[in-house]
Amino acid sequence: MAAGPCVLEEEGGEHTPEGWLWDVPGTVIEGIRLAGTKLHSVGAGLRDFDPRLPVVRDMVLEDCELRASVIGLVVIAESTLHFRRTAYTNLFGTLFDRTVVRGRFGSLIVQDAHDRDLQRIPAFEVLRRRFYAEVPWALDLREARFTSPPNIRNIPGSKMLLDPVTQGVAWRAPTLTAIRDGTLRDDHPWWASLHYSFDGASWGGRDFTDYDDVVLVTPVESRKRKHFQQGLDDLRAKGIVR
Repeated sequence: MAAGPCVLEEEGGEHTPEGWLWDVPGTVIEGIRLAGTKLHSVGAGLRDFDPRLPVVRDMVLEDCELRASVIGLVVIAESTLHFRRTAYTNLFGTLFDRTVVRGRFGSLIVQDAHDRDLQRIPAFEVLRRRFYAEVPWALDLREARFTSPPNIRNIPGSKMLLDPVTQGVAWRAPTLTAIRDGTLRDDHPWWASLHYSFDGASWGGRDFTDYDDVVLVTPVESRKRKHFQQGLDDLRAKGIVR
């Protein structure tokens, strides 16, 4: 792989990048350093699938803001991302390897890549499964604080480093058993997350994850944090989260 330029080098202030970042297959970008920077409307990663995903390694963002941004097909590895605030951040096909995430987050969606017709990319799904089978861990969320539950699909929950109280890993088999026998009902705080993750056939869709586990994170910055935390504790008591 060729080494790419170190982009986003500004310290402080506001920054809206020109053009789309990290859109060259096979490049490696190392050593990005940002502190106190407000990042608006960031677009990054490959826009069309190529198995030679660009790799961003050893990136350190400290006390930054990220708003109205879309991150596409890219590997973020061995990095530390500290945000004082994020909003409306969608990640499509972004893969993580030993990356620490800290700070305060608003809406966050991490899901598989799709093509420009919003269709699945089976070749990416194969690549993603191989990738996560090999990394020791993907994301460390222990110091991440959310205002709403993050929607993290298709990163194995068992590959996440989590806070043992406010975060946990739910498993497919006990979830489906609880749904079928009625001990997990649609008034549960985590019903929607688990139903769409593991029980897609019941609503005529496709499971949001093809793994047997999914991470659940209490939004500790939300006014409903007690509601979600009680739900997480209940799932532990039921043997769904462990």
